[in-house]
Amino acid sequence: VADLEAEGYLVKNCTSKNNLYDFGGELAHDVTYLNCTVPADTTSTAPIKFRHHSIRCYAIDMNVEARYEDVATTSTYYDAVYWAVNHGITYGTSATKFSPNSNCTIAAAITMLYRYLGYPGDLVLNNVSDTSDSQYPLIWAVKNSMVSESADSSVACTFEYAVKFLWMQAGKPRVSGSYADYYNWALTNGIISSIKSGNVTRSEFVSMLYNYDCYLDIT
Repeated sequence: VADLEAEGYLVKNCTSKNNLYDFGGELAHDVTYLNCTVPADTTSTAPIKFRHHSIRCYAIDMNVEARYEDVATTSTYYDAVYWAVNHGITYGTSATKFSPNSNCTIAAAITMLYRYLGYPGDLVLNNVSDTSDSQYPLIWAVKNSMVSESADSSVACTFEYAVKFLWMQAGKPRVSGSYADYYNWALTNGIISSIKSGNVTRSEFVSMLYNYDCYLDIT
């Protein structure tokens, strides 16, 4: 179920598999997939994907039945990973692996946040033809002062920078505490449980997004 230049569609209660990507669209805008299923035996490598600068697109309560052998049911990030996969925010590094302990690059973190927010943008930028899908979230991030235009998005994202991304998205709230505002906010609201140095992993960033979503539900 992948539509070219889809506009204003609500697709619900469908099952699809073995497409280039099972649910999504190219140059789509204002499209929502609701309560649809991607069977585990699909040959698609991207179950839910919107391409070519699609905007305002959402995947809600989807059931992507793929299971990753490196995401144990007992892991602290199990719920976050499958929440993200079922919302089209990210997917595995292969059909059977998520690579939870791999570093998350700046580009990957921005792309996950961009997808989580429903591919924000406008139709003017949507028609930019000389920009690849991977660059479009970066254009959005630069326009919103999340990264500088000269930033190397291919490098690993630090844990601190990942927290800042979500703090900026939350409106940069001032929160008193022992650390910088972004850390105080993240700790106070359960976005993170502790502070660490170094880079953020794929599972850690997905968990931050998942916790951020829970935070929005109660604020």
